[in-house]
Amino acid sequence: MYGLLYTLEEEDERLLDRAEGVPASYTKHLLDVEIISRQGEEGEEGMVKALVYVDERRRGTGVCKEEYVGRMNRGIRDAVDKGMPRSYVENVLRKWVRDEDVGNEVGDPFHPSQAVIPE
Repeated sequence: MYGLLYTLEEEDERLLDRAEGVPASYTKHLLDVEIISRQGEEGEEGMVKALVYVDERRRGTGVCKEEYVGRMNRGIRDAVDKGMPRSYVENVLRKWVRDEDVGNEVGDPFHPSQAVIPE
């Protein structure tokens, strides 16, 4: 499994908790994950604790909400730019997230055109 790790400030975690509906919709866990560098680059490697949000109630197969498709595709593009194998995207992620830019017409509050900096 592949992914990206981000540094998260306390205030950002609080805002993310609210956006993700913690604890009603998601629970938070610290998991051990292995950091590997992008192929051909020097970087930090080894095990670290990563904060993950888990939906423990809805564990079956599902479909991404419309507002989430654009968000996921922006994340997938960032991940591929940073070295995630395209084969992982096509063989794993595309089962759940269609490759389509839904733009802002679906009311995504996290779309860059709608970004609001909290005061």
